[in-house]
Amino acid sequence: MATFKRLYGINSNPETIKESKQFVSSRRVGIELEYERIKIDPYTILNLDLWEITEDGSLRMVEPGTMSLELRYKRPLGGLDSEKALVSLNRFLKRDSTILVSERTGLHVHVDFRDVSIDQLRNFYIYYLLSEPFLYNYSGAGRDKNIFCVPMYRTPAIITGQLNLGAFTAKSRIGRSLQSMHKYSGINLGSIARKGSIEFRMHPSSTDVNRIQQWINILLKLTEEGTTAKINVRKLLKRGESGINLVEEIFKEHYQYLAVGDISKSLEIGLESVYAATISANRASVANSYLTGRIPEGGLREYNDTVLESALEATRRRLGETRLGRPVDVEAEVADFPPEAAFDTARQSVTSYFAAAVRANTSADSTIMLDELDEEE
Repeated sequence: MATFKRLYGINSNPETIKESKQFVSSRRVGIELEYERIKIDPYTILNLDLWEITEDGSLRMVEPGTMSLELRYKRPLGGLDSEKALVSLNRFLKRDSTILVSERTGLHVHVDFRDVSIDQLRNFYIYYLLSEPFLYNYSGAGRDKNIFCVPMYRTPAIITGQLNLGAFTAKSRIGRSLQSMHKYSGINLGSIARKGSIEFRMHPSSTDVNRIQQWINILLKLTEEGTTAKINVRKLLKRGESGINLVEEIFKEHYQYLAVGDISKSLEIGLESVYAATISANRASVANSYLTGRIPEGGLREYNDTVLESALEATRRRLGETRLGRPVDVEAEVADFPPEAAFDTARQSVTSYFAAAVRANTSADSTIMLDELDEEE
């Protein structure tokens, strides 16, 4: 199983992690905290073996004589070292009660994914899409509208390209795909190829160390569950449709912190994101198979058969006309797709993909079928 550490030669930390009861996992993390209106010099209080301090151009000098700084782990820390770092942070924050957090300040957490394979990343991503509305609800009102941490469920064009990661075999293709992903999303997958970590950006900065630790544990729980689960996408979606709270199953005892806001609406949004990503994974296979004249063994597999059949018929008609040298109205070909709101993104994605394929008269670099996702439970 090729991990990202092996693919990119990303070095491991040599020191052994000592476990801490304060965290659900010893997996290493890195945190970045942005603060404004700092009056006490953090260099005199923070443990500088664990923390480093830097300026950040996005922050403002809101009061003369104060500082606006970013505090971050000096290296990825796990277990007892991470606990010690937060104890040091707490000591500093108690000394300076005037520190300001604003819409410009964020808490960014990098979670170590160096030991994770592409397949595990894809499974994790499914769990992330299910959970994303809850993570934003926890992070606070307005964070889903912040331009520096845009959620996937508000950027359907990003969702519809990401499960195809699993089909890449060449290291360069994986890297190009990851690094092309938008940094200013709630989750930054692009940092995997550079640092071996996934960055979570949706939480605002905080002076509450207990909440910071709680947030780290929520992300560690999501990572451990997502990278170890064997996911059957169709069964997962059917269970979600039946009313089962899949997010509660993922986070277990940590779900109590996420159960805020409109839970039913959050579950619905999460399921729609997985629908969109899953259909996207298949639409590359639809176009590739018919552009090359190859039909996958077992045919086209999709959770929603109506959408699949519509895509299949549209592709057949389009290819027939293309091969005869007649012009093709791609938008017209997909105009009769089912109108359900949950599949709007998929229809847009199919439209753009077909248009590009017609122009290039070639297939996509990557294809993926749902049976690759459907490991037995």
